[in-house]
Amino acid sequence: MNSPRLALACLLLSGLVAPAAADTFVLKSGGKVEGTLVTEGPEASDKDKYVVKTEVGVVTLAKNQVKEVVRLRPAQVEYEKIRADYPDTAAGQWDLAEWCRKNNLTAARKVHLLRVIQIEPDHEGARGALGYSRYDGEWHTQDEVMTARGYVEYKGRWRLPQEVEILEEQRKVELAEKGWIEKIKRYRNWLDGDRHEEAAKFFREIEDPLAVAGLRRLLETDPIAEVRALVAAPLAQTGAAEAIVALAQRALDDDNEEVRQSCLDQLADGKHPEVVNLFIAKLRDKDNKVINRAGICLRRMNDPIAVVPLVDALVTTHKFKVVSGNPNGYTTSFGSGGSGFSAGSSTKILSQDIQNPAVLDALVTLAKNVNFNYDVAAWKRWLATQRKSKSFDARRG
Repeated sequence: MNSPRLALACLLLSGLVAPAAADTFVLKSGGKVEGTLVTEGPEASDKDKYVVKTEVGVVTLAKNQVKEVVRLRPAQVEYEKIRADYPDTAAGQWDLAEWCRKNNLTAARKVHLLRVIQIEPDHEGARGALGYSRYDGEWHTQDEVMTARGYVEYKGRWRLPQEVEILEEQRKVELAEKGWIEKIKRYRNWLDGDRHEEAAKFFREIEDPLAVAGLRRLLETDPIAEVRALVAAPLAQTGAAEAIVALAQRALDDDNEEVRQSCLDQLADGKHPEVVNLFIAKLRDKDNKVINRAGICLRRMNDPIAVVPLVDALVTTHKFKVVSGNPNGYTTSFGSGGSGFSAGSSTKILSQDIQNPAVLDALVTLAKNVNFNYDVAAWKRWLATQRKSKSFDARRG
């Protein structure tokens, strides 16, 4: 058993030997021939043929039969020459495995590592290289240990079955959302052509919450106001929380009044305290245009909780930047957040109280036609009497 040839025979019989490496000739017919390309001799000189030495004999292939030739790397050629020189011992097979590692022959290395632990089961180096660790005094692979602990491998990571179930459900949701996005894109394009009515009907009938991402994209980015207004109803029909928030935001932010009203129409049909709180927060915005839009929204929502914040927002103070003394002899004013520069000019920050008519309209509606105009003090006295009589719910949001 000490001769290299006898050792190789033992490896072959055990099944723990890498198959002889060979050039691969991929045929156009779909088959392949494996062997070593013969480069010397009369037949090998024919430029239109490949002469291949295989395990069963010499095969001659016409070059027009061959689709691709996958040649051995130099390291593979060297491996074929030297592997029989290593003895079939733990040390010899370990040395050969190390040679394979240094030469990036991964598959061959694993074969020899497995032979090492077959000969010497407690070989630390081979066990470690094969991914084994000691648990409770025995060698186990990570796969064995994790499986025993109840984990499963999922996309390259070990996870509990419950996690996998959740991730799979998320994956299905993401796929469904992507499907809706593509479908919505297609029908959106139809809105501009001869299939407009078919597309409009498609949008009106959407109720699936998984369509929200695609609908939101249209509501927030489509340049055509009519399209943005069209998708307000299907968004509301999904009943999804993110759809309601998107509608509330566009009811405040969209530049087109029709779109804002379409969004608000969908919100005013139901009780949405989270939306009311969003609108109340906007009453403290630096821009009184936003404050008035919030007032319009709160009037439609008709929730008494907004009364106190509306009183506080009847008259709001805004700062303006005033630039004066420029060479052209005129003064330029900028709203809050604006900027302007002029050579030789001076800048002042002025504060101005501004009445907000949409806020007053909302307040009068929620107060059931009580009206003190912009007299904030009178409104607060009225609120105090309402609290005492408990005849009106004017809780602060």
